[in-house]
Amino acid sequence: MANPNDLKRALSGDKDLHYADLSGADLTDANLSRAYLVGADLKDANLERADLDGAYLNHAELIGADLSHATLTGARLRDAYLTGAYLIDAKLIDANFSDANLSKADLRGADFWGAILTNAILKDADLEGAKLDDADLTGADLTGAKLKGADLTGAKGIPLSISDKFLHKGETVEEKARRETIQDVTKRVSRAKKDKELEALAQEVGSLQAQPDYVKEYENILEELQGEIEKKYSVLGKGLKYLKRLFGRGKRASQIRVASQMNRELQREISELKRDLRK
Repeated sequence: MANPNDLKRALSGDKDLHYADLSGADLTDANLSRAYLVGADLKDANLERADLDGAYLNHAELIGADLSHATLTGARLRDAYLTGAYLIDAKLIDANFSDANLSKADLRGADFWGAILTNAILKDADLEGAKLDDADLTGADLTGAKLKGADLTGAKGIPLSISDKFLHKGETVEEKARRETIQDVTKRVSRAKKDKELEALAQEVGSLQAQPDYVKEYENILEELQGEIEKKYSVLGKGLKYLKRLFGRGKRASQIRVASQMNRELQREISELKRDLRK
């Protein structure tokens, strides 16, 4: 439980509470705005309606804490642990949650407008009705997160798997990865001089030509890369016919991988359906 002295300091408005033990403390309506709570232990604490505006909570322990309706506008929670925490209808505008662990947190109706959630863990978090407009979700893990009714208008870095459901700006993580892959391959093709290098690149480009997302965005560039590889390849060696077979080999290998992945997904869905029918 909380250290009585730490609790007394918190309730009296002391702003220097770094590494304070406030576990299980009742801090309802407490004024902790701009408080220095770096590394503080707030496990299971009740912070409902507390004012944590601009507070420093880096590396703080908030597992199971109740921050429902709390104000954390501009708060810094980098690397904070909020697993299973309650932040229902909390005001988290412009707060920094980069690298924070919010897995299984209850974030229903929370206002994350403009918040930084880069590399945050939001696995199985409940974000139903949450406001994430203009938030930065680059690198965030949203596996299993509930997003029904969430507002991600203008959010950056949302995964491609959910981007078709929400308006967003900038690149998704996957889009950025594809762009960087194309840039890397283009650079290597321009520098390649040996037939062995060109043969390896032919298979790589062929593989990309078999992936719908790459074709949709970079079809012309991929065709140009194939043309440049063929132009550079020595006809005195194995010949262009051999090189074209390598492009085809790369395409087939990629198609097999995609088909295998689809089969695994189908088998997983079938298994889940069987479990549901047995219930």
